[in-house]
Amino acid sequence: METDKIFWALIAVMAIGAFAFLAFGTLVSPIYAQSQLSATSCGGAKASQLAAPAPTQQSGALAQTGSDGAQEVALTVQGANYYPNPIRVKIGVPVRLVADMNSVTGCSRSIVIPDFGVSKTVSAGDNIIEFTPDKSGTFGFSCSMNMYRGTIVVENADGTVAANTGTAPKAVAGSCGMGSGGCGCGGARQ
Repeated sequence: METDKIFWALIAVMAIGAFAFLAFGTLVSPIYAQSQLSATSCGGAKASQLAAPAPTQQSGALAQTGSDGAQEVALTVQGANYYPNPIRVKIGVPVRLVADMNSVTGCSRSIVIPDFGVSKTVSAGDNIIEFTPDKSGTFGFSCSMNMYRGTIVVENADGTVAANTGTAPKAVAGSCGMGSGGCGCGGARQ
C-alpha cells in the first residue's frame, strides 16, 4: 500500500515537472541564463546585450528637421547596434545626433564616424554630436572599439544615394573612450 502512494506521488511530480518544463522552458533558455550570469564587458554591456539579434528596420529613419534647420536624430542602442539603422540624412545639411543616455551606455558612448571627422564620447551633460555630411553614400560608424555599429545613408538633394561606401570603422587601440582601459576589462560606466 505504501509503495503505491510513493509510486503515484512520483508520477504526479514528474507530470507537474513535465508540464512546467513544456509551458515555461522557453522563457529562460540555458544559453540566455548563462549569458546573464557572465561578467559584463565593454563598460557595462552584458554579453547577452552584445549578442542580441538586431531588430529589423530595413528602410531606416529619415532625420527630422529641427527649428534651426538641422537634421535631428534620437540615437539609441539596441543589442550591439545604434538605432535608427540606417540613419537617413541629406547632404550639406547639418546633422544633430542626440544620444539617449538611458540606452547609450558603456563604450557605446564613444562614437566614431570616420568619414565626417567625428570622434566624441557623449555624457549626460553633453549628449549631442553635430556634423555636416559633405558627400553622398552609405557610411558606417561605431564605438571606438568597433563593437557597437550603425550606418548613415547620406542622400543627395534629389533623394539618390551615391555608390560611395566610405571608410570602415576601426577599433581605436587601448581605450573605449571611458578612460579606464578598454572593452573586455569591464570599463567604467559613466
